[in-house]
This record gives sequence, C-alpha cells and structure tokens, in this order.
Amino acid sequence: MRRLAFHARILHLDPTSILHYTISMGEKDVLEKTLESYNDVFADIVNGFLFHGAQVIKEEDLTDAQTFSMYKEDKKHKSQDRDVAKYWQKGSIRLSFIGLENQTEPDADMPLRVISYDGAAYRAQLNDDSSEDLYPVLTLVLYFGTKKRWKAARTLKGRLRNIAGAQAVHQRLQNPRL
Repeated sequence: MRRLAFHARILHLDPTSILHYTISMGEKDVLEKTLESYNDVFADIVNGFLFHGAQVIKEEDLTDAQTFSMYKEDKKHKSQDRDVAKYWQKGSIRLSFIGLENQTEPDADMPLRVISYDGAAYRAQLNDDSSEDLYPVLTLVLYFGTKKRWKAARTLKGRLRNIAGAQAVHQRLQNPRL
C-alpha cells in the first residue's frame, strides 16, 4: 500500500507546491505499469474495486500473465498489448485472469478495446490443450485524467449508436446464449 501512496504523490503533484516534477506521458505510463506490476499493489487495486477493500486476493496468489496478443484485420496481422495482466490462482487452480488498463484521456472505444483484450484471453484459454476448465477474464480501466471527467462510454451498450437496437438486445448482451 505504501508504494501506491508514493505513486499517487509522484504522478499527481500540485503545481503550486515547492517541488514540481514534469513527467511526460510516456514516463507516466511506464511508472503506472511498473507500479501496478507489483503483486501487492495489483492486489490492493483489485480488492479495492471488486471487494470494497476486503483482502480477498492475496499477493502470493498472483502470477504474471502475457499482455500481448495478436489478431487479424484486413488480411494483416496486428498486435494489441494490455497494460498489466495477472492470473489469480489458489494452488494449481486458476481462478481468473485480471487485466488493468490505464487511461489519461477518455476513449470512446474503450468498451470495444476491453472486449478485444478479453476475447483474446478467452481464445488463449481455448487454444490451451492442457486446460479443460475455462476461468473468467476481467479488465479494470483506471482513469488518471485530471483535466476532464470521463464522459465517454463505459459499456458496450453505451458505445452503440443505435440506441433503440441496443435496448432491444440489451437482455441478450447481459447473458448471451447461443
């Protein structure tokens, strides 16, 4: 938890303070990813968001996961890279794949990006011949923007332009069935 407090002080210094550091966007992104890659910090973030601070996920139950995945678009292979990803497991049982995405600017396409990241993680599970049991994939988006509130879509439904169509299929989006 101390690392998280230190991180917040470094990245969000008051410009009127005596000490003022200028951190470029690239440096800020690297600092965020580096800090969040520590299991204790990652566990604190996820426990804070998902379990109201209860220490459900322990740092010793987390292992690093691959952040890189590929997809095909217009007959070309492209890559996508999550910011931080961890497996949550108890012993040899994998409970979940959890990803963190850092944003400093609102992104209207964030729900679609998250679906793409999560879909790639599920595809990797299907391609893993050693595992019969699928586990949930979850992505948390951490917004560090200081100049404006996030008013962009937060859900797929919020991102769809055809609101009448979105409402018609909303029930299906909640728990899709084949």
